[in-house]
Amino acid sequence: MKDKSDDTQETPEAAKHHRGPLFASARSQPVTENEIMRYPWIQDFPQTNDAIYLNAGTLSLIPLPVMEHFIGYWQQWNREGAGNPLHYEAWHERVEQTRASLAAFCGSPQGEEGLHLTSSVSDALNFGLLGFSLSQDATIITSDQEHPALIAPLTALCTSGRSGHIVPYGQGGEDFLDRLEAILKTSRHHPGLVAVSHVSHMTGAVLDAQAVADLCHRYQVRLLLDGAQALGQVPVAPGFAADAYILNGQKWGLAPVGNAGIYINPSLARDDWHPPAYGPSDGFWSEYPASLDGGWTSNRRKLEYGTRAWPTWMAWKDALEYRTQWSNLGFEEHASRLARSLRQAMSTMPNVTLWSPIDAPTATVTFSLAPYTTHQLSQALNQAGIVHRLIGMPIDAVRLTFGPWNHDAARDQVLAALHQLS
Repeated sequence: MKDKSDDTQETPEAAKHHRGPLFASARSQPVTENEIMRYPWIQDFPQTNDAIYLNAGTLSLIPLPVMEHFIGYWQQWNREGAGNPLHYEAWHERVEQTRASLAAFCGSPQGEEGLHLTSSVSDALNFGLLGFSLSQDATIITSDQEHPALIAPLTALCTSGRSGHIVPYGQGGEDFLDRLEAILKTSRHHPGLVAVSHVSHMTGAVLDAQAVADLCHRYQVRLLLDGAQALGQVPVAPGFAADAYILNGQKWGLAPVGNAGIYINPSLARDDWHPPAYGPSDGFWSEYPASLDGGWTSNRRKLEYGTRAWPTWMAWKDALEYRTQWSNLGFEEHASRLARSLRQAMSTMPNVTLWSPIDAPTATVTFSLAPYTTHQLSQALNQAGIVHRLIGMPIDAVRLTFGPWNHDAARDQVLAALHQLS
């Protein structure tokens, strides 16, 4: 394995040689009876003979029982009359059950308090970041492995005198903490905000959430942890020590698109965080206001205003219950085990640059393969029927992310394709 710092350049001759089809499209191997015995949940996922789906880090496949409930909820909503007030209370109670299930699954120390459901991670990030009370000379710190959904609102915050710093994420761990503390020391007279990912979407590296929170609290800066890649991969309860923590149900959470959330730490004072947007929710006025200066009252659902897709949120509860029912059979470790064994095998290949930590507890494998450019490698994987994602700046590599629907043959087919390319 080449060191990830190597700057391997493809020669023009090599580029010419590797243009065009590299090998015939592979087909996903059928699940064996032995694998169904070992991983019984696999038969609940849609299987295809056309591709090997290794992109859980973007969107999950949904277990068929969860999908059936999801469709059933929408059919019932439509059948009962989506706008029928007679059914509002029952639907509302079902959403509250989702909130309770999510709090229990996450191990929230405050239970359901502070937990808000949203329709996307982008919504949750904007709610969290824009709600903090930051001075105009505040320092805003992030890392070099963040998703555009986080970078965009941070860029908007770095205006009117606020300064921004980017800390190398690296492999996570103590090195990141040391680099972060070095910046916090120099900016301690302008306390502001740290906003970083609990799990890197680029490499699958993991931060010590509790240690980051302790460090930020020591220097009296606010902390938002983006856990979009964390739920279903690593324990998220330590992340609830942050001032705000982002949750995502549509990756390893196995829920339909439209399920996300944010935890706002109940210990935050009203002057430290306030809703950055407003609308009618369950905390709305009990009667029409006599004037517009009567103040705003809200409860824990203050970010869930307006017309909401209740059936979508209800399916998240089913997805969480589905995960739990298989927990004693190794469900939680299945995808990470496959990824770890693939990383270990790739680490011995001479032309591979492995960006993901070999022993990471996550299901991500991010790599480059010389002498191919990233787009050539991506084209070859497409021809092989391996669904993946390109990772851009600053890494420029291919990312594979395993899910519970994958089996050992998927890992073996990836290795076979890479050996053929080598």
